[in-house]
Amino acid sequence: MKTYRSMAGLTQTELGKKIGGIPRSHISAMESGTRSIGKEIAKKLAELFGVSVDMFL
Repeated sequence: MKTYRSMAGLTQTELGKKIGGIPRSHISAMESGTRSIGKEIAKKLAELFGVSVDMFL
């Protein structure tokens, strides 16, 4: 997730806003692996970055 976010030039806060108002702290936790990425968020990430949902699950 962090790689795609960085390639898109987005901050954690910006990414959170783009996928539905997810707090920066949740984005950080998902990137570090301390919080899992749910199916709905994975779908939004896949759509945003143009990749398969499997990349985030």
